[in-house]
Amino acid sequence: MKVQTSPTTSTSSRPSAASTPSTKALPPSRGNQLATRSPSDGFESKATPSASAQLTGESRRTKPTPQPTPSPTPAPGTGPMSPKDIPAADWTVFVNLNADNNLESFGKDDLNEMEAGGGSIQGKLNMIALVDGGSGKDATNNWTNGTRLMYVTKDPNNSKKVVSREIQVDPNSDLGKLLAKGNGELDTGSPEVLRAALDYVQKNTQSKHYMVDLWDHGNDWRGVSYDDHPGSSIDMPELQKALTGLPQKIDILSADACLMATAEVADTAKAAGVDFLVGSEEVEPGTGWNYTELLGRMNKLFASGTDVSAEQVAKAVQDSYAAGPMDNATMSVTDLSKLDGLNSKLNGFSDALVKAGGLQDKTVRAAYDKALRFDDADQMDLGDFAKRLAASTTNASLKTAANDLLAELAKTTTEKGAKGEAKFNAATGLTVYAPRGSVDAQYKKTGSAWLDSHWNNVIKTYNSTRAV
Repeated sequence: MKVQTSPTTSTSSRPSAASTPSTKALPPSRGNQLATRSPSDGFESKATPSASAQLTGESRRTKPTPQPTPSPTPAPGTGPMSPKDIPAADWTVFVNLNADNNLESFGKDDLNEMEAGGGSIQGKLNMIALVDGGSGKDATNNWTNGTRLMYVTKDPNNSKKVVSREIQVDPNSDLGKLLAKGNGELDTGSPEVLRAALDYVQKNTQSKHYMVDLWDHGNDWRGVSYDDHPGSSIDMPELQKALTGLPQKIDILSADACLMATAEVADTAKAAGVDFLVGSEEVEPGTGWNYTELLGRMNKLFASGTDVSAEQVAKAVQDSYAAGPMDNATMSVTDLSKLDGLNSKLNGFSDALVKAGGLQDKTVRAAYDKALRFDDADQMDLGDFAKRLAASTTNASLKTAANDLLAELAKTTTEKGAKGEAKFNAATGLTVYAPRGSVDAQYKKTGSAWLDSHWNNVIKTYNSTRAV
């Protein structure tokens, strides 16, 4: 839902953190700083995790032990509920609803939208949200400043009141211990919290498939889920570790957040075993997804009586966003099972670029500088760059490599919802880090899933002194 400002991104139109933002773009005050984490949280990325460390709990990636036939969908507004009372379902959508920031009012609105859309669907879809409020407590409408794990239920009155049920959390669980430590307040910008919440949900409810919705500010490979108290966020190595080795795999990683449809985020999700990535190349409006409309689509999908695939769910999100207002500029679905093929073609393209002189070659530099860029001007549409270069270069090898990349990109990613400015018609689904200057040291952080990409050899040629 929101974006963190990069040093090269224009901030002239951005609101202050204290105002209600029109987009999910991060306020300038957040910059690109990284949260300082205590070494005790176990999520620092000082070294690339070993295979054994990444696969901790892999042997537990099996279906939960069958439990007695679940009760009917719990009624709304009847107090906290045991997770054992949550019916088994084919799908669980877990929303990390981090509204402890300047998007708080939108967070409450979106929770109300989920309730208006019917919330969870008996036997088909459980919608569970880790909801973290900010300073806008609204006791009348059941919105708190603390953090609650909630089972989203239907609001028959389509009111502003939060009617979803709070889920009881075992105090002896990792999530329960974190809640006790924070006196009911969690740092939803912490990978440890995300991991603990997902682990708790998967161990205590039954579902065949999982979609994770990262609701909040997003800033491409730099991070996602920005919590103003204590001023934290989740970077990509942390996100990878949080999603790896859970009791069950995550089928879809989605982001109701800005700028998250990037090659680097895709690499991260792939490394965590995810099947599909859903996100926007551009910033999202502050209102983000229309959950009422989305759940209407979900109801139609599940009403068919057949198994609903991850691709169908991912495309429902994409179609719902594309059906929205003009501010909904881009939304893409990336099939991560095909990402290895795309990365192979990107490596070949990168090698051809370097052989041609890299970004010191005039034709290459012109295509690079003119290619479609987004609110973070360091993020460039990968396909638009390749198209421009294929059309302008006289280097046969480079042209072939560019066209090969485009063909593979079309197999891997679908873009939909190009609205607003005409330039977004050129969007092809994934951005890639493309700085016009020096490479951000954070891009080379140990543990980042893209470190072996040959693209790194291209971007460092921007400031090369080689004459071409």
